[in-house]
Amino acid sequence: MNSKGNGLLMLSPRSTPSRNRSIGTAAVLAVLTLGVSLLAGTATGNARAGAKSHLECGVRTLPGEPVTFSPEVTSTLRHVRVRGAVLLDRCTSPDGSQRHIRSGRLTLEGSADASCTRATKVRGTGTITWYTAAGARGEKWGTSRFEPGSGEAAYSPADTLFSGRVTSGRLAHQRATARILPSGAARQCGTRDLAAFHGSGIITFT
Repeated sequence: MNSKGNGLLMLSPRSTPSRNRSIGTAAVLAVLTLGVSLLAGTATGNARAGAKSHLECGVRTLPGEPVTFSPEVTSTLRHVRVRGAVLLDRCTSPDGSQRHIRSGRLTLEGSADASCTRATKVRGTGTITWYTAAGARGEKWGTSRFEPGSGEAAYSPADTLFSGRVTSGRLAHQRATARILPSGAARQCGTRDLAAFHGSGIITFT
């Protein structure tokens, strides 16, 4: 029973389990949505600068095609060779300048000093092939030469590896900023060495 004596609302012992379940549910939901919130915050920042964004895409590695490190990445910086490709999908052009682009495929090869959380001294080259349909299908809509390594790691070394500058071709002289969350075994980097990275996030060209 509830008591209103002295102007206070008292809960009976029977109400305590329900309250605890509500608190527990809220905590679980908060944990599950943390990663989404991080990406949403970045996307919101991009939306505010939408007038300056030429192209915004989701970015992800493909099944069976991870970004690879040789030797393996560890919790401390070490020099590694990097090779891999990511799919750029669900592309939109806030300023309308690249409205025909719906997807792309970015391939990259190079080297870096990398750890589980960051990459520095990136050297390499990349190529982006653009398409007019989702999933890197449809008509090819030009290519871009890509120079990696101008970003600051926020979640993983892939942030820096897939941030950079378009040096020629479509979107020439535009800067790419990637935010890529690790997935699968990549989340365990630090407790074990990582030779292959999978993840997803967003990439913006401004």
